[in-house]
Amino acid sequence: LKAVAGAGTIDVLLTNEWPKGVAQRCTNASELAAGANGSGPAAEVAMELKPRYHMAGTSGVFFVREPYKNLGKVANVTRFIGLGSVGNPTKEKWMHALSLPTADSMPPALLYAVPSGSTQSPYTIATPKAPEAEGDAPGQYWRFEERPNKRPRPTIERKPPLEGDIASRVFVRNLSW
Repeated sequence: LKAVAGAGTIDVLLTNEWPKGVAQRCTNASELAAGANGSGPAAEVAMELKPRYHMAGTSGVFFVREPYKNLGKVANVTRFIGLGSVGNPTKEKWMHALSLPTADSMPPALLYAVPSGSTQSPYTIATPKAPEAEGDAPGQYWRFEERPNKRPRPTIERKPPLEGDIASRVFVRNLSW
């Protein structure tokens, strides 16, 4: 993820789930109830990659958030668009078209310009993590973690390397000439 983030500005990020907390610091979130139960990993990806546009689905609600300024020394603005479900009964918009120039073709002054009405990043507010259920393994890779009481590996005595011309030496198992 960090390798992709350092590669340059990402124009469009498409995620299946909404990022957790995308409605924080948002003034038009009164009609939004679905984005509150978003995905933490989707929020981490959006926060790390800092795309110009972030589109997500699966909440069944069409929602356009105000642009928000990403964190960092030189940070661009991200526009989040949540799409409704296809064929929903309330006729929410489920498709959205964009016509945008690539970030490589834009001058830096235009790329990093902050439009009026922008908010701070919604991901700067710490959200409490859900407690782990009892009996669960501490992590996904618990089998490979270091154990504090692990015995050290025994040292093996190594024979000194052979001396002389190795090409003219003959070695018979358990008998050296």
